[in-house]
Amino acid sequence: MLYSICKVEYATPDRVSNHRTVIFPGLVSPYNPALKRWFYLIHPEWIVRDTKVVCAEIGPPKTRTSFKEFYERWYTCEECSLARRARKHVVYRGPLDAKLLFIGEAPGEQEDKKGIPFIGRSGELLDAIVEACGMKEDDYAVTNPVLCRPVTDEGKNGKPSDEEMAACARRLAEFLYIVNPMAVVLLGDYARRAWYGSKVPWFKTQIVKGGLPVVGVAYHPSYLLRQGAPEKKTKDYKKQVAYIKGIWAKVKGKRKRPTFKWDEQFHPLIESACARSKWKNE
Repeated sequence: MLYSICKVEYATPDRVSNHRTVIFPGLVSPYNPALKRWFYLIHPEWIVRDTKVVCAEIGPPKTRTSFKEFYERWYTCEECSLARRARKHVVYRGPLDAKLLFIGEAPGEQEDKKGIPFIGRSGELLDAIVEACGMKEDDYAVTNPVLCRPVTDEGKNGKPSDEEMAACARRLAEFLYIVNPMAVVLLGDYARRAWYGSKVPWFKTQIVKGGLPVVGVAYHPSYLLRQGAPEKKTKDYKKQVAYIKGIWAKVKGKRKRPTFKWDEQFHPLIESACARSKWKNE
């Protein structure tokens, strides 16, 4: 599976102009008009004005050397202000052949110290959820839309901006190319914004037949930790486990990885994906 980084300029229903940088599964030709159809499928409320493929060269051949080069390049990245303030770049944890990839929000204080994602309280809860779903450590990997910890003026964990996620989009696309997961689970608001450019409903699964990974949207573990009422926390936890367990059931027995075939002269991916794509409640 290959990935492209696309920039879309659009207007909201109240005519406010905006733009997003999003990751698209597959290689697409620059200025492909069918891109508008794809974004309309995901965001029917958008008035899409222009689309552009920012980068479709996302990753060298899958070899140990290529990942070594990937890691060394991005571990010293200074593409945005976050990188210049970070103690360590937080690239990923997990196997490089994971069947399921979790994409979170941003590194926190503990991750910034050790350079490993999801090792704080949210990471402990995610590991508990994964174990409850019947997964083992070598079944999944985790990363974030940004490599480095956002920090507020008070020194607390911050939220990544759209510009910071855009600066890190190529890195995320390359990592997706290397791992080539069968399923991707977007954890929280910022993960779904990095993937789709905007919000999509919680606990929805996008299934596109023909060699594209299953993509799910779930709560970030920190959201579950913030729930005050025990009844609410227990209910949301069980819902999260059941949802991720359902996605895992779709891919755990599969051996064939996502594949993608394309023709340099004519690229039919987006139109065919639009025709095959469907959303469904889990």
